Amino acid sequence: MPLNIETLNTNYLNYKLINCNNNICKETVGYIKFKDYDGSVKYLSLTPSINTIITEEEFDQLSSNELCIIGDIDIDDTGNNKLNSYLLNVPDPDNSIFSDYTSKNIIINTYNNIIYYDNNYYDVGINIFNGNKKINIKNISKNCEKLSIYYCKNDGICQILEGRVKNNDDYYYIDYNGTSYKIEDSSFGNEKSFVTKCETNKYGNIIDTSYELCTTNNKSIPFVTNNKINYYVIAKDEDNFKFVRAIKDVFGLNPINGKIGLNVINTITGETIDLNSSSSQEIGSYLNDIALFNCYDLNTSIECDRTYGYIISGDNNYFKISYDGSNEKEGLSFALNNEGKLNSDDYIISSSKTFNNFENDNEYILIKGGSDHYIYDSRSTAGIKITNKGKIIDIDDISEVEDMNNLGIYYCTVNSICTSLEGYVNNSEGYYKIESNGNVIKLNDDSVYFVDICNSENLGKLMRATFNICLGGEISDSSNNVDYIVKENKKYKYIDIYDDNLIIKVDIDNNTINEKINLMDVSNRQIVPLPINSDISTINLSNYILFNCNEKMDLCKQTVGYIKDDDDTNPNYYSIFLDPNENQVITKDENNCNYSDGNWSDNIYILSKPDESDSVFKEDHDKNIIIKSTNNVIYKNNIYEDYDVNIFINNNKIAGTENITDDIIAKSSSLYLCNINGECQGVEGYIRNDDYYYRIDTNSPNNSGRILSEDLVNDCSSQDENIGSLLNTGEICISKTKSIPFAESATENKNYILFDKNDDEKLLRSFPNVFIIQDFSTDSSKITDGINIIDINYISPKIIDLTSIEVGNILNIYSLYNCDTTDKECKQTIGYIKDKLERYYSILLNPSKNTPTKTINCDNNNGTVGGLSKEDNNICIKINTNDKNDYYIAKEWDNETYILDIPDSNDSIFKDYSSKNIIVKGKDNVVLYYDNLYKEAGLNMYLYNTLDNEISNDLIKYISLYLCNMNGECQGVEGYIKNNDEYYYINTLSPNNNTLITSVESDINNPKPYKFVSNCSSNDKNVGYLLSKGEICISKRESIPFTTTENKNYLFYDKNEQINLLRSSPNMFIKQNIYSGKI
Repeated sequence: MPLNIETLNTNYLNYKLINCNNNICKETVGYIKFKDYDGSVKYLSLTPSINTIITEEEFDQLSSNELCIIGDIDIDDTGNNKLNSYLLNVPDPDNSIFSDYTSKNIIINTYNNIIYYDNNYYDVGINIFNGNKKINIKNISKNCEKLSIYYCKNDGICQILEGRVKNNDDYYYIDYNGTSYKIEDSSFGNEKSFVTKCETNKYGNIIDTSYELCTTNNKSIPFVTNNKINYYVIAKDEDNFKFVRAIKDVFGLNPINGKIGLNVINTITGETIDLNSSSSQEIGSYLNDIALFNCYDLNTSIECDRTYGYIISGDNNYFKISYDGSNEKEGLSFALNNEGKLNSDDYIISSSKTFNNFENDNEYILIKGGSDHYIYDSRSTAGIKITNKGKIIDIDDISEVEDMNNLGIYYCTVNSICTSLEGYVNNSEGYYKIESNGNVIKLNDDSVYFVDICNSENLGKLMRATFNICLGGEISDSSNNVDYIVKENKKYKYIDIYDDNLIIKVDIDNNTINEKINLMDVSNRQIVPLPINSDISTINLSNYILFNCNEKMDLCKQTVGYIKDDDDTNPNYYSIFLDPNENQVITKDENNCNYSDGNWSDNIYILSKPDESDSVFKEDHDKNIIIKSTNNVIYKNNIYEDYDVNIFINNNKIAGTENITDDIIAKSSSLYLCNINGECQGVEGYIRNDDYYYRIDTNSPNNSGRILSEDLVNDCSSQDENIGSLLNTGEICISKTKSIPFAESATENKNYILFDKNDDEKLLRSFPNVFIIQDFSTDSSKITDGINIIDINYISPKIIDLTSIEVGNILNIYSLYNCDTTDKECKQTIGYIKDKLERYYSILLNPSKNTPTKTINCDNNNGTVGGLSKEDNNICIKINTNDKNDYYIAKEWDNETYILDIPDSNDSIFKDYSSKNIIVKGKDNVVLYYDNLYKEAGLNMYLYNTLDNEISNDLIKYISLYLCNMNGECQGVEGYIKNNDEYYYINTLSPNNNTLITSVESDINNPKPYKFVSNCSSNDKNVGYLLSKGEICISKRESIPFTTTENKNYLFYDKNEQINLLRSSPNMFIKQNIYSGKI
């Protein structure tokens, strides 16, 4: 400014140099240039303590020593000089007016004949200088070798930085010495060079494609394009950390004393803060400048994330460091009295309740504690987290939770962003359903979340009997260490089965699930498109698992396999295991393979006992498994729709038997029985193609071939060797007296039990044009007389010991067989079984319809006959007394035999026998079955519909007589019973007429069955009636007594001249009308 020389000469001691910026003014130091009255140039130095006049010669000497960076300043009488800023490194020692700032870099401004220290600096942050003159980034291309970069504070003191600068399409590297280079190629091999990709030793370099700053392996950050400032911490190793400030087109870097774990950084000074040695007053002075960074050792690299949370000063005061920078001091009582804020445990909390304007507001986050902090842990292990009152607990600790309403289930990503999940939890108090909104429901026996049948309608619910989750159809087993995806209520859910205590459900995007094979990234539960990208650097193998999906079943099951990328010329191959941590890049080994197909298109193969050490299928090293190839994936097909009999030629599946020829049989043909899990057993059997028959023995291929006509047997009865052999009629012998033809369709598929010549039991399976003969497992029980429970699973059928029935999770593998070991005959039947946990199941002829038994009330309802009572699980029986008060009762089923009178309208498992009387038997109180191989065929007496030999007068109306055949079907009849020396008339169809006979009918022309007749000879009307001496008239001249040990049959004419059959059994007579007319 122009000065009045007289005023200056007289009043210069009173002048102050005031620096104003943004309505804030501070006194500073500097020089003013002016002309004296004689025209000479002089300078006024101004400091808070003293002002001094300096001649031009004195100032020139000063400039040559300390102010050479500024140069000459011309007098501008107009007062329009331009403001320029410079960086002055004040030496030590220093005798200038800037001596208070020795060894510091300060901003010196020149403006309107004034040189002054800018202690109220307007351009706080990163500043770029060319030489020592502050420049705009647009002017960076001039003298680019003299560039330097500093971070300048409001007090005008600056810290030198390392830097990377962008100017249009040019990039510059700036070191700590103020030396800069234009980055042009990759020839230097250091920070001055571009790099093709980010590696640990390339942190701080610029990538030559994306032009981003490398921070660690395969990680980089872009230049800022707006007016915001971002902060980062990067690390080369444990000894080399750098703090990064990023503004538009500039990165400023300075070394820090960083560490693995939490780093508390003052963003103004760029220094780390030791909380233990910092008082609350100190922290409070720069509180809004604090940023938190958590650094993780990832083995191959160190990565640091900015985070948020609570810190504790050395004098135990608490500060909240928030996402939006609105940091504040917290009271001690506030911190200690709020669950999840500060203590020694890890928590999952709502982000909106803790950190202001968190990046993912209203989501849940994982927070982690330390001795002086509690922070958002941005790099936790992805997976399921269980909380009690927000505190993370181990799954094994669920049983110790006192109030299950405090339980939470979450899925947390590797970034510790957590989603509230639904699931089922078991503790000592029972089962609970945890809903995604946090509600907890205690499951009672009648809960809608318990189901008895596992089908598509009940997906995702718990089986009432086993407490395993229903996965639909034939799969409800939660013990095989794999995960599932099911479609529940039209939405796909990821089912994560941990153990008996925890089952988790996670929502999946419906549009991403494909039929057949799917690759999932478990870090975000997203499906990865197949085939995968050939750029291996983009692949994190430890996140990948495979799912085999079946649209009909609305089910996906985790599986294993190989995947090939989309490079058709030189593809990469990967093995995907159940545990994704085992996944790896693999190399083809064609020299160590006996046979390979080389085809990745749609095919099905049988793989026999895969390699135990290297193969992705090593868990099945002792099995034969189905593998499928499709869409650049080869995988175990563990949801195998074509389960049952499979024919393979050279390990390649063929369809049907119509293409079977002598040549094909000779080409390493094999026959397998496979289950829905894609596991198979090599078997022997017969195949029919038109009029030709073939034998295939998978385990002894030399025995395979076409059966010549002379090798077919003529009959089944000649010798035991023929059981299991083919007749010349094309049927197979199942006993000495019975044979069955080949099935024509799948609806005729059946299973039979055979006894060979060594009395060994075999299971015969009948499929269309195929018979399979299979051994029972080595740990199987033996077939016994009466009822047998057979586990008919395809891999290892087994005869179940009745004392140790464990149904497990899948009912459709169980069948009941009624056997006669003397005649070597077994027939499949139906009934109820009770397992060791006293759970009841209905076992039907079609095992796929087996179901847990629903109990009923035994009442006056036809539908209840044959059902199990709710009260005690006994069987409901109809007693035909014509007395409705006694019409239905429940009977125990421990080694008892009953008659079931099945009404027309019946809802029990015996409904297919409506309008019939059938025999049911109990066995050891664990099986109740229809006895369709009834050894007591003939005349039977029943009390309360229970086979009995004891009667009394007060129970007479509950006695019935039945004539039963060997199929266990019976007909109610009338007749006479002798008990000691008393005789009873029994009419099963009219039980009210049952009576003890005590008198003789006086009307000889009208005999009655409930009275004795006086003799047989008086007239024909007495034939068939009982004499008082205990004999029955069979003609006018003859009567016969009750037998005691044998059965006999007689014919007689009744009074209507109709032929009747009189059957005599020990102490019983019955008569049946069989013919009308004379012989």
